[in-house]
Amino acid sequence: MRRTLTFKLLATNVFLLAIVIAALSVTTVTMLRSYLMRTLDSELQTSGQAVAKQAVTEILTARQPAEDSKLNLSEYYVYTTLEKSPGNGLYRIEYDPRSRIAPSTRERYGQPKNPGKLVERLGGRGGTTVAGTQDGSKWRALRLNVYDHDGTYSGRLIIARPLAPIDKTVMEVAWLTGFASATIIVLGTCIAYLLIRSSLRPLRGIERATHTIADGDLSRRVPGGKEGSEVAMLADSINAMLSQIEQAFDVKERSEAKMRQFVSDASHELRTPLATVRGYAELYRIGGVEDGDVPQTMDRIESEAHRMGGLVEDLLQLARLDEGRPLNFTDVCVTELCMNAVMDFRVRAGDRTV
Repeated sequence: MRRTLTFKLLATNVFLLAIVIAALSVTTVTMLRSYLMRTLDSELQTSGQAVAKQAVTEILTARQPAEDSKLNLSEYYVYTTLEKSPGNGLYRIEYDPRSRIAPSTRERYGQPKNPGKLVERLGGRGGTTVAGTQDGSKWRALRLNVYDHDGTYSGRLIIARPLAPIDKTVMEVAWLTGFASATIIVLGTCIAYLLIRSSLRPLRGIERATHTIADGDLSRRVPGGKEGSEVAMLADSINAMLSQIEQAFDVKERSEAKMRQFVSDASHELRTPLATVRGYAELYRIGGVEDGDVPQTMDRIESEAHRMGGLVEDLLQLARLDEGRPLNFTDVCVTELCMNAVMDFRVRAGDRTV
């Protein structure tokens, strides 16, 4: 599978966005539940102290052991054990939840399991989550100490409330947060895709330009992005490279043109000395050169050979052509030059007079 830069950048952005949104969602739900639990513990603490005072008042007023006592505290479940009371003996008072818990609450959640054991098991430093008599139900229970009016320790009290309302609120917030998170991720993905395409648009322009350049149009330049951006710096670098390449090709074309011109000129120049050497050789072979003219004839053959050698050396050193061969000024004898030209002409065209 071919993964483009757009896909990679989009996948990275979506992944990071999903992680951040998930972390925020989990943190939000966790903090909400923690806040609601602290609030419920505070309510249990306040209500439990009020219940403890009423329990002691009731015992002091009754002045006799009481097996059952009733106190209407709405959705609160209260279990009180008085280990000491004024008068005589040990008193145990249990507030019957059937007489004080709302029927709908009792049917749904029942009451905490084994309240007598909870009195001994629970600590007194904060609320604790305990199981209820109904399947799956949970209660938040808090144990408080009971004191009489003179501050003497009298017993312990368990006050509890079902956690279902809190769990329901947390679940609703979790669903709402999840929906909001999914919506944000979808919108973030769309926005990130548009921004990435907009940011990479100059790269697509560079891609199209490079295809044109690859077809042979070295005069084409890639478009730049926003000034100072990475794309703009890349475009400037590519354009600088293309300028150098274009200049190199121009130099190469000029060099090749000069080489072709030089080869053409050299071929033309070689014809003359070759014809002269060939003419002198044939003339000497048939005996057409007088004995007094032999040294001069040999000098002419040697001169033309040196001339051809110079042309051949120029062909082997084409690099000097680009630099330009310097002019070598020297004094020459015009009379000797004219005599040599006449002799060469007579050899090449003996049927003509000069």
